[in-house]
Amino acid sequence: FPTRRSSDLPMPVSRLLELGVVLQRADPSQVLRALDLQALASRSVLALSGGERQRVALAQCAVQGAPLLLLDEPVAFQDPAHQGQVARWLADLRAPSGLVITAHDVNWIARTATHVLALLPGGGSERGEVASMLRADLLEAVYGCRWRDLGGLWVAD
Repeated sequence: FPTRRSSDLPMPVSRLLELGVVLQRADPSQVLRALDLQALASRSVLALSGGERQRVALAQCAVQGAPLLLLDEPVAFQDPAHQGQVARWLADLRAPSGLVITAHDVNWIARTATHVLALLPGGGSERGEVASMLRADLLEAVYGCRWRDLGGLWVAD
């Protein structure tokens, strides 16, 4: 799942998802509802905003029925309501699928992730449950700037 997704296929969202179904148990209409895309089903993919295209790309991944999803910045271009909706949808996917997500939004990670793998400069890494990983010293090492915890809200200085 790329950071920047652009589909140049001039077709309706619903048709694009139908073409992506790999396993017959995948239900595009259910995925459309889950990702707040049902009102866009008849619209051309080319007419969608960046956030709408991002959710369509997530839906394409879902209808393929893969046992493992690798997602890069799945809430990029999303407003706060859709960020929360995508997080809940991903949480529901956890049972049948494995998920590996890359993300830079520390607060979204804090609300969504169960475990974190932090990639450090020089090739090192640190991993653990999200609560033990969100620390100013580690965030500073990963992002190269100072961080403050403002009562559960992480802010970069």
